[in-house]
Amino acid sequence: MQIIGMDPSLSGFGLCGIEAETGKILRKGIVSEPNSGEDWPERLKRYDKIAERVHHWSESMRPKYVFLETYSFSSRNTRAHQAGEFGFAIRKMITRKLSASVVEVTPSELKQFATGKGNAKKDKMIAAASLYLGEEVTDDNQADAVMLAVLGRCAIGYDNTDDSFKLNIAAKVGRRNRILPCGPFWEDLVKRAG
Repeated sequence: MQIIGMDPSLSGFGLCGIEAETGKILRKGIVSEPNSGEDWPERLKRYDKIAERVHHWSESMRPKYVFLETYSFSSRNTRAHQAGEFGFAIRKMITRKLSASVVEVTPSELKQFATGKGNAKKDKMIAAASLYLGEEVTDDNQADAVMLAVLGRCAIGYDNTDDSFKLNIAAKVGRRNRILPCGPFWEDLVKRAG
């Protein structure tokens, strides 16, 4: 089974595909589209272009789940409405074109899973992704996508981690998103999810 981690950012959309059974990273990448204007028609064109590029990048993998970082409500983003518009376009593409289930992960949950701290800075996320991959990651959006895919693998029961902290976070994400763990380690997740 293949799953994808997505960090939906207008400045650089991070993507990472992982094989659930083995943990092997299949593909990773960044999709971007230059800003073409602030008015609604221009924003819509940009969202559609990014969504189409993400679909093209993802479709050959035929993922069952897409683990998607949700909005950062605590950030000081003055363009929250644009994040909402873009988020809708991406979720629509995932469910309609990829026929995958969207699994939402909060920024705090992702950071806790990757680093142990819910308010970890970008450099710590990059370090965690680099450690997992065994190679240097330089883009924070890419790092988030990698760690979303890793969290996803754990949340569906395919990661035999001894780290109960990570398993608890994965179980919480799975429970909230109504995932039925299917991997060989699903019993651990069910026990932790209560």
